Amino acid sequence: MGIADCYPEEKLPQCWSDDVRMNALFAPFRLKSANPESWEMKMKFWSDMVRQWCRFKMDPIVSAGDVKCVFQRRGRTAACLDIVIEEMF
Repeated sequence: MGIADCYPEEKLPQCWSDDVRMNALFAPFRLKSANPESWEMKMKFWSDMVRQWCRFKMDPIVSAGDVKCVFQRRGRTAACLDIVIEEMF
């Protein structure tokens, strides 16, 4: 399963097709103190994606496992999703 199986492609952000950008967004979080602006931007991207997916599926309940399963791209899972889920809840 991946995002294409459960979320309309037209709802994906433009950057989803940009390999360079998505490689950065799929990478683990670095220390927040090293670059707080970049950390916040990545957190906002993923938390917005999770919220949009919840609205789309009309279910506010998610687990880290669900999110990791859904937000896959080209066989990769974002390495930062555990932290995103922790921060959101």
